Parts: sequence; structure tokens; C-alpha cells
Amino acid sequence: MLRRTVLSLVCLFACGSQPASTSQESAGKAAPVDKVQREDKAAAMFATITDSLAESREIAAAYAEGKLGDRLAADKIVLIDGKAPKGTDQAQYYVLPAGYSGPTSTAADLHQAARADRKQVKRAMLGGEDGDRVGLVRGVEPGKYIACAALGPLSSPSKEAYLKRSKELLGEGGLAKTDSKKLAAAAKQAQAETGYTPEKRDWTQVVARCKPIEVTDDVASRVVVIDPASP
Repeated sequence: MLRRTVLSLVCLFACGSQPASTSQESAGKAAPVDKVQREDKAAAMFATITDSLAESREIAAAYAEGKLGDRLAADKIVLIDGKAPKGTDQAQYYVLPAGYSGPTSTAADLHQAARADRKQVKRAMLGGEDGDRVGLVRGVEPGKYIACAALGPLSSPSKEAYLKRSKELLGEGGLAKTDSKKLAAAAKQAQAETGYTPEKRDWTQVVARCKPIEVTDDVASRVVVIDPASP
């Protein structure tokens, strides 16, 4: 529960989603000792998530510049380039077992696959200012898989205004220089000022594109390009 809350808070900035409650609100219902422990745990988790986000952006930039080296193999990452258009609002990337026989035609299908088998089906979900970058799916050992990309529509003007104002309120340094409470406050204020209402995406209408892959000791096998023309 705590992890979902912290992820939601990060997504307020990176995705533009609205959490059901903040860690502060949840902790306020607990005993004083529990509150301190929960806040310490949330702070540590927030730092881990934001560090991972910064690392992902760094790897994506290295890919764009052709300077990946052997980092993908060292970190067991499969990089999926779905050729997301600039300004893509949200994108989902999946790596499924090669023998998966369920439906994979929409993002909703892939989401259901991940819910049914969280160990075998790995994914990366991006949004906000990261919606149009490549997806990095972690923890992928050598073997045969199915790689998929599902790209949502472009970000709306209202969401762009909300994200821009959120960044302004966070100030210089953005996520790297804030915490979950400040992030929640910035998101709440940005929503109030811009009038933005989080949009519920119907992922059953978002087409998924998949292709079989084989991850080997060759680093190049960990880079997967799924062209928009793919079925």
C-alpha cells in the first residue's frame, strides 16, 4: 500500500495521475510511532524511486546519443523503443514469456497479463514528461520473450499546463530536490491553479504492438525497436 502511494505521488509529477491519498493523510490516521516509521519508510522509498527515474532518464539519453555501452546487460535491462511521438501522454512497455498465449492486442490485455503473473511479466510504465522516451524493462535474464509497446495519445493542453506549473512550484532540481509531502502539495496547488482534472485512460482502446525477441549475451539483443507499422 505504501509503495503504491509513493509511486502515485511521483506520478503526480511524471504522469499527472491523482493518488487516492497522500502518505501524510494515511499516516495521520496511525499511532504517533507508526506515523514516524511510515514517514521514514516513505522517504526512503521516495528517494529510491526518484533515483531510479533519474537513472532511467540517463540511460535513455545515452541510447539517443549512441553511448549505451554494456550497461543494459550489467543491469539486466531490455530497452524497448516504441518510437513514441513527441508529447506522448502515457506509454506502457512489457516483456512477456515467449510461451505466453493470452491476448496481447491492447494495453488492457497486457495489463491483465501483468496482474495475473507479476513474476514472469515485466513492464515499464511512463507518463508526463517521460511519456515519449524509451521504456526500460528491468530484471530480464537471457532467453526468449515477447516484447510489447502500447502508446497512448498525445498529452492534452490542460495536462501540459498542469505539469508545467507543477515543475515551477517544485523549483530548481525538481523531484531530486523534494519529498513526497512537497510533491503532493505542489500537485494539489497546480491542479487548483490550472483547473486540470486527471484523465482516466481507456486502455482497451490503445493498440499494443508486439514482437518475439531473444535476449543473449550480445548487448545489442537487449535493444528492441518496435516500429509503429508493426501489427
